[in-house]
Amino acid sequence: MVNHQDFIPEHYLPTFSSRPIELNLHRIPSLSNHFVYFNDDMYLSKDVQKRDFFIDGLPTDFCITSTINTSTKEDIGPHVKLNNIGVLNSNFVKKDQIKKIY
Repeated sequence: MVNHQDFIPEHYLPTFSSRPIELNLHRIPSLSNHFVYFNDDMYLSKDVQKRDFFIDGLPTDFCITSTINTSTKEDIGPHVKLNNIGVLNSNFVKKDQIKKIY
């Protein structure tokens, strides 16, 4: 467990929003290259092992997020991105794809 004041610049505190917390995770002293992050609305319902998250140093699953924004209401780009993500997630198992990358 890490306290917010240990890694978030003081002028952003206090914060109860996950975005500034997540944007500052890289500032956590001695943070491992392999870590699991849970927000406060996440809980585990059964025991877990390291292999549930990493096998041979690779993640067993992953999530890549990016901002989907729009500059005007006529901009369809965000809708296209969101639809593409939905199609990809419903047709590909991320675990299988990460193994191909590495």
